Amino acid sequence: MKCALVVDDSRTAQLHLKRMLARYDLEAECVSSAQEALDYLEHKSAPAVIFLDHHMEDMDGFEALKIIKANPATATIPVIMYTAQQGDVYVGQARALGALDILSKGNMKPHQLGAVLHSLGIHDIISDPAASKTQEEQIKAEQSKAEHEAARVKAATTTVKQTSPSAATADGQFWYEPEVSSDSQKNHKQLLNEYERQSTRLREQIADESHLLLGSIHSTRSDVQKSLKLLKQTGEQLGDEPVGELLNRLSRVQHHSNRLSGVMLTVMLFGFAFGAYTLLQTQAQLHDTQASLSDLQSRLQQQTPQPDSAYQSSDLNDGLSYALVDTISWAMNSDFTFGYGQQAFNENRVSTISNLIYRLTSAGFEGTVELSVNSGNFCLQADESGNLSLAADNTPISNCILLQDTDPDLSVQQLRSVPFVNFEQSAVPVKDGRIGLQLRSDGFQAPLYAYPADFEPVTAAQWNAIAAKNNRIAISFSY
Repeated sequence: MKCALVVDDSRTAQLHLKRMLARYDLEAECVSSAQEALDYLEHKSAPAVIFLDHHMEDMDGFEALKIIKANPATATIPVIMYTAQQGDVYVGQARALGALDILSKGNMKPHQLGAVLHSLGIHDIISDPAASKTQEEQIKAEQSKAEHEAARVKAATTTVKQTSPSAATADGQFWYEPEVSSDSQKNHKQLLNEYERQSTRLREQIADESHLLLGSIHSTRSDVQKSLKLLKQTGEQLGDEPVGELLNRLSRVQHHSNRLSGVMLTVMLFGFAFGAYTLLQTQAQLHDTQASLSDLQSRLQQQTPQPDSAYQSSDLNDGLSYALVDTISWAMNSDFTFGYGQQAFNENRVSTISNLIYRLTSAGFEGTVELSVNSGNFCLQADESGNLSLAADNTPISNCILLQDTDPDLSVQQLRSVPFVNFEQSAVPVKDGRIGLQLRSDGFQAPLYAYPADFEPVTAAQWNAIAAKNNRIAISFSY
């Protein structure tokens, strides 16, 4: 039997998914944290598929996904994000990091899980052993009711015709033979088909509800066992203490708890009042800022010459401008620098770029995003084997080997990393043409910060601090 690894800190979610997987001949191994999942993958056989939650205490789902895909031994295992997270931004980030698909924890249907498992080559559906006798009786009752209704409709839709006088009975009465019309037969067949569909839907619904009910009962039973164990420990600690003293102690504890609750309630009310006041102040400031921005935009439009109507038609409306300004401000505050020897488009920076693309899409932007990679001209030194590394901090710059002099390969092809290619091929706004991505290498030609012209008093530490600032990705937009 194939195995599926379920990584989720919710016991109820584990049991629900485990029972759904049993219908597809999959044995579920459940762990409660990302670290437990990584330990499992290191010491046990690789599962057929991994269902990975996003929000967990020690490590979130994306961090665990990065580690799984970075390890050659586990990189080929299909990973399904099983989470309550939704939205195009989240889906794009998950696919860029290597997730095969995303299933919603809140409203996942059996056929959705079946479609994902079908794409992995898992087809066998086994019967649900958890269906109870009560559920079977309910299904039989529904079937009996549907059969009775079908018989009633059949009787009501038949036409009656009188036979010839030669068919009279012995007492002179005529008998009649019902003749079922073609329309009645068609209606009868449709009713039976509808009955089959409703019966199938009812069985699936009863099975799903029973899974959830059994999971809830299991969780409640576990809580009751813990409470009984605690009560037993408490009883052992109390020993032969008199009941009167126990009641007095309980009274004192209750009085102290009531006093503490009153204090906490007062603090909470004060916090709510302060939060409401702060919210009102923030809203007022936001209103003033929007008014100032609108006034500034109006002035800029009045001062900027409009050469023709085609240019005017490309202007953004006020709402769209605010959204773009917010997105561009977010991008300006993001860090796109990278250290010496690091990959320009590693997973973290590709995730930031993915976030930017989906923010631009939400703001209504349609155009081209150009990513220009600028390289820092670092001060290096060679060891005995000729390998280059950053020079010691106190090394005079005149004794350095500058990176530009080593003729490094700074081509665009060299810059296209695996995470960047995965994102480029899976990002919805890029695939459907709403946003175009252009990658360019500027080499050492466009430093944002100037290097010292006089080499004599400069050390490697001072020079490399400037080179690190110039080692960055610049972003520009065009319509």
